[in-house]
Amino acid sequence: MGGDSLNLMNRMLKMTEDTLISVIIPVYNVERYLRDCLDSIVHQTYRNFEVILLDDGSTDDCGRISDDYARRDSRFSVIHLENAGVSNARNIGIDASHGQYLMFVDGDDVVSPEMIEILLSIHSKDDDCVSCCNALEFQDGVHVEFNEDAISVETYDNTTFLKSMYLLPRIINYPFTVWGKLYPRSLIGDIKFRSIICEDNVFNTEVITNHCRLIKYTGAKLYGYRRREGSLMSALDAVGKRYVDRAYPFFLIQQLLQKENTYARSLNLTYLHYRLLHARYLTKQKYTKNSDEYRYAQHVLEELAKKTFKEFVTNRHISLWKKISYLLYDSFPRLYSLKLLIEYQKSIRSKK
Repeated sequence: MGGDSLNLMNRMLKMTEDTLISVIIPVYNVERYLRDCLDSIVHQTYRNFEVILLDDGSTDDCGRISDDYARRDSRFSVIHLENAGVSNARNIGIDASHGQYLMFVDGDDVVSPEMIEILLSIHSKDDDCVSCCNALEFQDGVHVEFNEDAISVETYDNTTFLKSMYLLPRIINYPFTVWGKLYPRSLIGDIKFRSIICEDNVFNTEVITNHCRLIKYTGAKLYGYRRREGSLMSALDAVGKRYVDRAYPFFLIQQLLQKENTYARSLNLTYLHYRLLHARYLTKQKYTKNSDEYRYAQHVLEELAKKTFKEFVTNRHISLWKKISYLLYDSFPRLYSLKLLIEYQKSIRSKK
């Protein structure tokens, strides 16, 4: 890390060294990775933190490992739960925490030893600010090396954050996730995680879009996201069965976005309708038309589209081309299939 940046952080940390950071970690059947995760927290350069471990009914050795860390380090505490999902575990962790700021880490990931220090240092210290960082993705068996040397900080508003959620190239990487971010407790307030797929998306929309004014972002990769076989997101990406579950969060987001925020609503509306389109297409490919799965999925997806279609076609921020394209793809599935084929071929060529 450069000398000027380090001196600045040291000065800022002198003012914030009494600030307690709560690190909330849901744990479920990740015994193979949990020690790596917890060790990366233990070795933080910023020392004033507490770790709330939520053992979500693990059937492996996670509970014992968590208890062991709590015995060895008074900053760690463990709550053993019956399995009820990551959203429930995080909510219980929020309620049990005491910190002025909250951070979420997944039990199979790792973080840079300077992550808390840097995210706290770049934070504006205002209650309506969230600081966040970039991440690196790694596979099992790969040694993770973080690079904290080049710490540059950009300040954005919540509209820019929204653009990063829906538009490419992203200005802020990994905007959907709750990991890699430092939230003031007062900003979260009574907001809770919902027990749905893509719960991070809905939580961030509710916290950041409706309540947050500033985003402090560093492109430094301070969070290590492990891509592994058997994880929930990998299973969803690989199998692709839960079409309704994957579309519903964006319908819910539309209900949460304030009515006067027409631009934000236009971004989510466009994303929602194309996700519904893709889900209906995949349902037709996967199931026969007389199956219960097909009838249920098509009915729910069509209902979600009907409830938001009027706003989709009348929203002035959505281009006429996007509206016409959606209608064409929805009316002619073979045309949409051709579009997917072209996009796939482009992606293959780009990798060569």
